[in-house]
Amino acid sequence: MEHEQIEAQLDIPNRITDPSAYRALLSGFLTFYEPMEHALSKLDWDGAGIDFKSRRKTQLLAADLQACEVNTADLRRCRTLPPVTTPAQGLGCLYVMEGATIGGQVVHRMLRKHLGPWIDDRSRFFQCYGTEKGNRWREFREALDAFGAVHDEALQQETIDSARTTFRCLRQWLDQHTNHPPSEL
Repeated sequence: MEHEQIEAQLDIPNRITDPSAYRALLSGFLTFYEPMEHALSKLDWDGAGIDFKSRRKTQLLAADLQACEVNTADLRRCRTLPPVTTPAQGLGCLYVMEGATIGGQVVHRMLRKHLGPWIDDRSRFFQCYGTEKGNRWREFREALDAFGAVHDEALQQETIDSARTTFRCLRQWLDQHTNHPPSEL
């Protein structure tokens, strides 16, 4: 349900129709992902079966924004982040962030209709993992399922609650960025 709400609210095919709107969208993702990934990097991922370092997206977003000639140092970072102090919360948050990459190729195709080949060198984030995207999602889901299988119902619920909170925070943050150019934020 949260996934459908964020897709409907962002309405990428109809709202991201020019380079300025695309820059705003990428800026929103970067300024949410960067502090979120910083918080997630403090967790011990060994017990969760996740190689978190290989799943970071901040560098891809920064490269895309650099190609779009956006000075990322001037962008205000999100401060209203979901709490991530436990592996269960981290998995819930990462579920949202990894899930966003699954639809990346579809998003890239939609954006290319409006932006043409200009988008190709500016969409590393949406094309991350390349042909390994399906395998990376499957690996993540297997780790998530394994975590749920060995932990009690309370920790499973903590993961679900964290995912829902992350969806809400990301939706609100991206809505601000797609409704206002980055210079206004």
